[in-house]
Amino acid sequence: MLNSSNDITKVARVGKLALLFMVLGLFLVSCVGLSFPSSSYAKSTTNEQEQPVRALDVRMHIENKVVSQGNTQAMDFQVNEQKSRQPIGGSIISATVIYADEQTVRQFNAVSDESGHSNISWRIERNAPVGNYRVSYSISQTGYVSGGIVPELYFTVIPSSNSIQESTNILSLWHFN
Repeated sequence: MLNSSNDITKVARVGKLALLFMVLGLFLVSCVGLSFPSSSYAKSTTNEQEQPVRALDVRMHIENKVVSQGNTQAMDFQVNEQKSRQPIGGSIISATVIYADEQTVRQFNAVSDESGHSNISWRIERNAPVGNYRVSYSISQTGYVSGGIVPELYFTVIPSSNSIQESTNILSLWHFN
C-alpha cells in the first residue's frame, strides 16, 4: 500500500525504468535479428525472388614444395563457379604465410583475372628461418560463398646453396689426423 508521495514517486520511477528496459530490449532484439541472415539464400537486386547463393571452387598449387633461402616461391590459384566450372574473374585472394619461426608472417592479396587465374610470388629472404612454412588462404567474391574447408598447406625452406657451401668451406679448414 502506498502511504506517501515518496512511495508514489518510487513506483513512477520503477515504471519508467521498466519501460526504458523494455524499449531497449526490443531495440536490441530487432538489431540482432537484422544482423544474422535467417537462411542460406541471398536476395537478388534485379527481382524479389530469393536466389541460392553460388559456391566457389578454388584450386591452389604451391610451386615449390622445397625452396632454398633467397629463391622465389609462388602460389597459383584457379577460381571457378562450383556447379558450372566456369572461371570467375575479379575474385579477391588473400594468402597468409607463417614462417618456420612462427613469428614472421607475410600477407598477400591478389585478384583473379577473367580466366579465374591468379599467381602470387615472392622471394624468400636470404636469412629466412629454415623449416616448414604454413600457408592459408581465403577467396571472396560478391554473390558467392566459399566451396568448403580450406586446408592449411606447407612448404619447406632449406639453407641456400651458398650457406651450404660456406658451411663446407668452414669444415674443410679443419684438419683431422
